[in-house]
Amino acid sequence: MSGRVIIGIAAFCIAGTGVFLGNMLTMIMIGEINRKRQEGDLVSYIGFTPQKSRMIFREYRRLYPNGKLHIYSYLAVVAVVAGMITVAVCARIIG
Repeated sequence: MSGRVIIGIAAFCIAGTGVFLGNMLTMIMIGEINRKRQEGDLVSYIGFTPQKSRMIFREYRRLYPNGKLHIYSYLAVVAVVAGMITVAVCARIIG
């Protein structure tokens, strides 16, 4: 196997780990938000839209101004993007 293939596989694994961590951190944020809400006003763990994601991040930052989960989630997204760009370069899709 060439070095390009090995780097591409490693980058894909990093991207996959970033996706997993980002989703896990979002679920944790939903749990933290729901802990402070009333029973009839809970955020659902099912179904995601861009608007719902923005609401989760905004609400988490409002309820937990010193919380770090949203920052870790952003870092996970950065890992996904960097990993997939590296995969695309290694596969000669770009660059």
